Amino acid sequence: MKQIHCRFYLLPNYSLLALTSAVEALRVANRKANSNLYSWELVSNHGGLFASSGGVELFTIAINEIDKDQKLDRFIICGGDGSEHLSDEITLNFSRHQTRQSFMAGAISDGSYLAAKAGVFDGYRSTIHWECHDGYVEQNPDLEVTRQIYEIDRERFSCAGGSAAFDLFLKLVEMDHGRHLSLEIAENSVVADIRSEGSRQRMNPSYKFAAANPHVGNVIDKMERHLENPLSIQVLADEEGISVRQLGRIFHQYVGDSPIQFYMELRIRRAAKLLRQTTMSIDEISIACGFASSSHLAKNFKKIWKVSPRDYRIE
Repeated sequence: MKQIHCRFYLLPNYSLLALTSAVEALRVANRKANSNLYSWELVSNHGGLFASSGGVELFTIAINEIDKDQKLDRFIICGGDGSEHLSDEITLNFSRHQTRQSFMAGAISDGSYLAAKAGVFDGYRSTIHWECHDGYVEQNPDLEVTRQIYEIDRERFSCAGGSAAFDLFLKLVEMDHGRHLSLEIAENSVVADIRSEGSRQRMNPSYKFAAANPHVGNVIDKMERHLENPLSIQVLADEEGISVRQLGRIFHQYVGDSPIQFYMELRIRRAAKLLRQTTMSIDEISIACGFASSSHLAKNFKKIWKVSPRDYRIE
C-alpha cells in the first residue's frame, strides 16, 4: 500500500491546535493500522525552531532545503494570527508551486487567507474560521465561501481551524482507507462524534433563541441575512404576523434588549470584523454594514466599542 506523504507549510504564528489536530489523526491512523500509512514533514521559510501563535516552537525544514519539484500527495498551508496580512512573493510563489506539485492541496486554520491569495481555491469551495468569515469574503469576492467546519472540493480542502482540522483529517483518512479506520481514530482520541463537513462552526444566534421563542429566532435570522440593507422593525414584525409592540416585548423577555438595539449591535460587530480583517475604507465598511455614511457608523460604533472605527482599526 502506497504511503501518503503530507507536507505542512507553517506560516508565522501558525495555530498549534490546528496543526497537531491534523498530525495526530495521521499518527493514530498509523498506530491503529500497524502500518506507516502516512508520513509528514513540517517546513517553513527559514527552517529551524519556528514559533506557533502560543509561543511553542517546533523544528521545521527550510524551503530551500527540500526538493521543491517532488510530487506530493498533500500540501497543507497552516496559518494563524496575522495570516490575512501575508502577501510576500516568496510565500505566495512557494504555495503556488507546491500546489501544482500536489495531488491534493489546501489549508487549515487561517491558512485559507494565504491559499486564496495564491490562487489555490480559484474555482473551488473553501471555508475559514467564523470570526474571519466576513473579512475573508470581502478579500475574495469571486470565491465560493461556506460556513462549514471543513470543505473538501475535489482536490482542494480547507477547514475552520482548531479541532475542525481533526474532523477534516478524519474525513481524508476515511477517503483513503475507509470509515472503519476513521472511527477507530475517533474512539482512540475520545471523540464522541465525527462531525460531517456540513456541520456548522458555531451556534447561530437565531438558533439559540428559536427554542425559547420561534418569533425571536425567525427575526434574528432575517436580521443576519440583511445587514447591508437593514429591514425596518415594522417589516420584521409584519413578516412574523405580530405587532411591533409584541416584537419588542418578546425581545426584552428572551434577549434582554430591544429589536433595534440588537440589530444595531449585529451590524456594528460586522463592521468591527471588517475593520480588523480587511483593508476596506471606512466608507466602504459603512455601506457594507447598512449605514448611511461613515459618520453614522462612527456615532453608533463609539456607543458600543467606546472608540472610533479608525482608532479601533489601529489598536
